[in-house]
Amino acid sequence: FAGDLKRDQSFLVNRQLDDPKSLTVTVFNPNASKPNSALNDMKEPDGRLKSANLLYRQAGEVTWKRAKDITNGDIDYSLDSVDEDNFGYSTLKWNTKGLNDGTYEIVVETKCSDVGGPDEFSFARDEIITGVID
Repeated sequence: FAGDLKRDQSFLVNRQLDDPKSLTVTVFNPNASKPNSALNDMKEPDGRLKSANLLYRQAGEVTWKRAKDITNGDIDYSLDSVDEDNFGYSTLKWNTKGLNDGTYEIVVETKCSDVGGPDEFSFARDEIITGVID
């Protein structure tokens, strides 16, 4: 994560915000300073990256769900259509329309092609951030 989410470690989506049905989520690619290391450059077939999804769940739930963007597609920061700036930051809007009021957790998960090792070599998750939608 990056920006306000990284600094505050929380979020709030309510009717008093400018865009009450979405949350702007910015992520940082720590490899951005290396050549050809934008997230979409690391995708298969040249790299191992399969996806970099924003996931969410309501507090108390076990199963993570893929967050949707404003066009109702899965949020995947590794897609060619996502603009990653020269510093490694990418920003998308999470469409929260239709979600029940309550406390939610979000996380970014990257998945890579299997190299035959333990699961830890095939995915990674950022820290979990908790927030409120009302």
